[in-house]
Amino acid sequence: MIYIVAGKSLHYNITMIEFEKLYNEIFAILSLKYFWRDYSDGYKKGESPDWYNTEGSVGIEVTQAIMQEDGEAQSVVNQYLGRKQEEIPQDILQRYVGRTYFYNDRLWAIMPEAGREETLTACEKALYRFGKKLERLNTNYTEFCTNALYLYLHESSVTDEKTARFIRAAEEKQRTYAKKFDVVFLNCVNELRVADMKSGSWETVHIPQDALAFMRSMAEQLRHSMEWKDGAEFMLADDAV
Repeated sequence: MIYIVAGKSLHYNITMIEFEKLYNEIFAILSLKYFWRDYSDGYKKGESPDWYNTEGSVGIEVTQAIMQEDGEAQSVVNQYLGRKQEEIPQDILQRYVGRTYFYNDRLWAIMPEAGREETLTACEKALYRFGKKLERLNTNYTEFCTNALYLYLHESSVTDEKTARFIRAAEEKQRTYAKKFDVVFLNCVNELRVADMKSGSWETVHIPQDALAFMRSMAEQLRHSMEWKDGAEFMLADDAV
């Protein structure tokens, strides 16, 4: 994967916690604009959820299939991305000593802990994150007629069997909750799997490499095109690029 910073390309190491929140949110809505058959214009930037379409009554939350420790590191990156070392609190630097990655003298990522083994599959981590977001949906998210969750799996080898197992387990988690996710998008790098949680079925949309490159470039442009405050309209910025 190629990740773009300030107009330059970096080869993405899958073991790296890159993950700039706003970029991922913008890339997610771009991918849905081009590859989700039920997409309609009118999405606006929100917080809980990350995107909402009032006319269609759709809310979309965007997250990644990562565990708690990775999520904490991601929060640090989101808060201090692009800062120089002297601008980052010492307790943060100490907590991640030897793991911070700086590009052009500015914080870019936090590397995984040395010697830490990945024992969970991408779908297992996705299920963990699904559970966390389900709790949030039932506590402090704005509810819409269609509540959707967009999950980055960061893995391209997700089989139909794994997808079916994830959907069954996710539906089981939802059984005792009043509010449920109706649609789950699984971003599998070069595929977008759209799961209908009511029927348990899903559709797989293949994303060509040139389309991936285009969306990554556009997401980077959109990321810096405006402040993306609550209520900012996606199509307005998209048309300006």
